[in-house]
Amino acid sequence: MNLDNGAIIFVGEGKSAESLAPFWKRPGRRRHRIEAVAMDMSSAYISAVKNNLPCAEIVGDRFHMVELMNKKSTTLRRKL
Repeated sequence: MNLDNGAIIFVGEGKSAESLAPFWKRPGRRRHRIEAVAMDMSSAYISAVKNNLPCAEIVGDRFHMVELMNKKSTTLRRKL
C-alpha cells in the first residue's frame, strides 16, 4: 500500500520469499524510490526485501509490532 495516497500496490498469496516475486517486476526503474517497507517481520520477507530493495528501510507493521509487544508483556508478567 502506498502510504501517501492509500493505493494498493500488491497483494500476494503465501508467506515465502517466492510469493513476492511478482511484486519485484512491478516497480521496475522506480524501485529506487521505495524508501521503506512495513511488513510482517518473517525472515523470508526480510531476506527478499534486502535482496531486492537494499536501500529501503525495513520496519515492522503496526499489527505485528503490537502483537510482539503483547506477547513480551505477557511473558514478563508471568515471570513477575
